Amino acid sequence: MLGWLKRDRQNSGQDNALLWISTNEKDWQKVDDSLGAGEYKNAIDRLLRESDTDVVHLFSSYPDNLESVKVALDYIGHICGVVVVAKQLPESLVAEKMGVDVEFYRECLQDPDGPVWEVG
Repeated sequence: MLGWLKRDRQNSGQDNALLWISTNEKDWQKVDDSLGAGEYKNAIDRLLRESDTDVVHLFSSYPDNLESVKVALDYIGHICGVVVVAKQLPESLVAEKMGVDVEFYRECLQDPDGPVWEVG
């Protein structure tokens, strides 16, 4: 985990971030957690509070380092009723972190606010 923090500090002058979050894959928000202070949690909480969404998209500017996406996925996995889309990770890993099987995860993607997600 410290490796991605170090790398983010090295790239801190760029207009990139290890982690980007969005509710719609259009309005991406940069998450700067270069000090490892848990800003990703604050950013995710703020996004959920302000948007009242059932879906959160995660993306890393550095596809060879998806640790920040995995950490954010772990955090969101504990928030009931939110579906995570992390296209840079295998569906099986995302489903596992959400505590469901792949088929159930796919159903949740089709209808994130449907009754099937509430059961999970």
